[in-house]
Amino acid sequence: MRITDYAAMARGTRVRERLLMGLSAGLLLCTIAEGVALARDRRAVVIVPEGLTHEARLSASRADEPYLSSWSYYLAGLLGNVTPGTSGYIKDALGPRLAPEVYQSVISALAEQVRRITEDRVTLSFIPKYSRFEEKSGKYFVNGISVMTGPGGAQEKTERTYEFRFRMKNFQPYLTWIETYEGEPRTLEMEERMSRRSSVIRQKEAEEAEKERLGRELRKREEEAGK
Repeated sequence: MRITDYAAMARGTRVRERLLMGLSAGLLLCTIAEGVALARDRRAVVIVPEGLTHEARLSASRADEPYLSSWSYYLAGLLGNVTPGTSGYIKDALGPRLAPEVYQSVISALAEQVRRITEDRVTLSFIPKYSRFEEKSGKYFVNGISVMTGPGGAQEKTERTYEFRFRMKNFQPYLTWIETYEGEPRTLEMEERMSRRSSVIRQKEAEEAEKERLGRELRKREEEAGK
């Protein structure tokens, strides 16, 4: 073998080695980056609770709307169907889903509700109609019909809404806000309409009060002039 051929072969070998080292380093960096990304945002498909009928995505700290809407339906049904005999089950099912900052207040409110329905000998049931998510407030609304059944079987039906806010932690949803009230969902849009309506009513009341005051003053002056 000639020296020139050997030298050319050696140079080619060194180039290939450098190229392979570069590719290996690049693959290593890609593997590390992918591992970090997966560790930060691992995804799974879950079917919890049972109301979820299609694929939902969640990570350790986030979940999409269908997943949390399904949880909203489940929790509204849990809170809206109360009898003295189910109070223990509801507490056990709801407790692990409560964030620490609301745990005590929610459990106390639930205990008070159970005490009232036990004394009144009534049962509560809830029939959900629809759910709604409001992105600006981060609230999930579940609206439906609440039915209170008395000892004699008489029923009282009212429209009721449940509000929820969630925080995801370690792939689990935790409730950070619960509120329930009669009527339709109090969205930001609805609250704004109610605020405008209240302002109009207050303005009309103020105008009527001013008219009445002026009327009294006029009558008083007329009476004084007649004397």
